[in-house]
Amino acid sequence: MNALIVSSSEGIAISLVRYLSLKNVKVHVINIWHSSKELRFSRFCNSYTSHSISEPFQETQSLIDHINQYCERKKIDLILPAGLLGTFVLSKIRNKLVCPIIYPTPTPEQINNLHNK
Repeated sequence: MNALIVSSSEGIAISLVRYLSLKNVKVHVINIWHSSKELRFSRFCNSYTSHSISEPFQETQSLIDHINQYCERKKIDLILPAGLLGTFVLSKIRNKLVCPIIYPTPTPEQINNLHNK
């Protein structure tokens, strides 16, 4: 099985990658926000790429295209978010992706309400 993590949090993504690799899942990561990119050196990460988004609250067609092309090229079976922004972005674009998002993401409105401190 191949999984894609759409990450905005390096720490959460590292934990997810390690856990999934223990379950014999080949893990790929697309980082969408500022990161130290340490994960690209992990022996548990099959591939790592960045596709930074400039405005997290706007839907970007380039990100949708990048994820869909990546999923087709790497034969990805499922997508997981890592981090608040990763979860928010995937909840906004979930209907435009070719692969299922396995993690039940709330709606963008619910995320905004929960994160409104």
